[in-house]
Amino acid sequence: MLVDDFFDTLPRDIDHDATMNMVLQRVLAYTDTFYVFNCFIPGLGGNPPELKSVEEPPLSELSRYRFIVWDVDATQNQFDTGVHRVVEQGILDVYLKGGGRLWLFGREIVRGTSDNPQQFQYPSEPHPESFARKYLKISGEVNRPVILPTVPRDGFLGANPHRNHSDALPTLDLDLAKGGMSSTYGLSKVEAVMTTLQDPDFFQRPDSLYFYRSFSPSSAYNNKACAFQFHDVYAGSKVIYMGFPIHMFYDHQLDSLGAYAIDWMFEDMAPSPSRVTRR
Repeated sequence: MLVDDFFDTLPRDIDHDATMNMVLQRVLAYTDTFYVFNCFIPGLGGNPPELKSVEEPPLSELSRYRFIVWDVDATQNQFDTGVHRVVEQGILDVYLKGGGRLWLFGREIVRGTSDNPQQFQYPSEPHPESFARKYLKISGEVNRPVILPTVPRDGFLGANPHRNHSDALPTLDLDLAKGGMSSTYGLSKVEAVMTTLQDPDFFQRPDSLYFYRSFSPSSAYNNKACAFQFHDVYAGSKVIYMGFPIHMFYDHQLDSLGAYAIDWMFEDMAPSPSRVTRR
């Protein structure tokens, strides 16, 4: 299931949806049904295209699916998003403890899944009982830059893959034609882990997938880890966290990224016929 938890301005909702459909076509090699849940309800007549009225998926809905793709910008709507609500209610906690699989990506996820996003301050190391620490396995200090024209050095231009982990990961470059970013210094508010992960259980540490590529090579964010994958050997759950919105990259790169993430999630499942269901 795709949870669309992104309140669209730029790119437009229709363009965002088209990109996500392309990325997730690989899912249809493994499942006969692919469902889309919209957290922001479409507006009448498409103006505005979506209403700032949040509806989160209940546990009864999530538990129907072995694999959830969650697309969120947690900075929007004063941090009132579907992902914040399901974390606050313990819904994702139950889903992952039951062996669920989650691909979560977007901006300010660590803040958006914290107990009080309005009072959360960067840089910060996630609390041991926080969602980011327990399930995203982020145990180092997390920060994100707010980019201004006068302070562009930390702008996010893309992500470099961890080649020692996998040759299948594509290099990710912002497609400036998609809008919603600066044509010079890229994206603001992309999370990166600035210090070494400190989880005492070595075998339960995540694998780094991508490293931040900044506008300035001398930026403190440059080459810091900004995406991880984790397989919980005890619960059986799988999680991929990416601290950036993936739909901003070139489509051919997203096609390869989707294939990597989805194949890893479903590596123990056989392919089956497919169809798509929308809501």
